[in-house]
Amino acid sequence: MSEYKLDKWDLSELAKDPKSPAFQEQVREVEKMANKFEKIKINLDPKMSSKKFMSIMHEIEEISEKMSKIGGYASL
Repeated sequence: MSEYKLDKWDLSELAKDPKSPAFQEQVREVEKMANKFEKIKINLDPKMSSKKFMSIMHEIEEISEKMSKIGGYASL
């Protein structure tokens, strides 16, 4: 039976250094975006234009993408 040698995890694709100012700035940026979205979601209305709705959806996607990198690092 062959064995697989497990190497060290390389999390640098998610975050080179979680204590770095750049990583901390990413966290602050996501917090700002989330706070902005909280204010926007109050205005959600079934009668809003599809253009406005899609704009909001793009913002949610951007927040989600950024959060997944931060959360991915934190969970490992």
